[in-house]
Amino acid sequence: MSEYEGFHFTPGIFGKLNTKLTEKLSLSVKAGLSQSVLNFWRFADNGNDFNFKHPLFADFSVTFNHKSGFYFKTENNLMIPYKDISSYYRISFGIGYRF
Repeated sequence: MSEYEGFHFTPGIFGKLNTKLTEKLSLSVKAGLSQSVLNFWRFADNGNDFNFKHPLFADFSVTFNHKSGFYFKTENNLMIPYKDISSYYRISFGIGYRF
């Protein structure tokens, strides 16, 4: 297994659903599936190594928005295993305010 990190250019398909839950609270759900077509993972380590890997990514996020501007969100990203790399999963939570 190799460690996998880097910057990817990943076109894909994405969808978003916005719905009002109450007078002051709304919900936003986003999902996407993208394929890495270009990555810059190894340029810094070894400029002659062009054995780039192009994994598939699945993204999902849920955001609760309050009319006042406050929001709570959770997001995740899954790198789908490809060849000799293992899967990678990230989940994040956020609270903020939109001006």
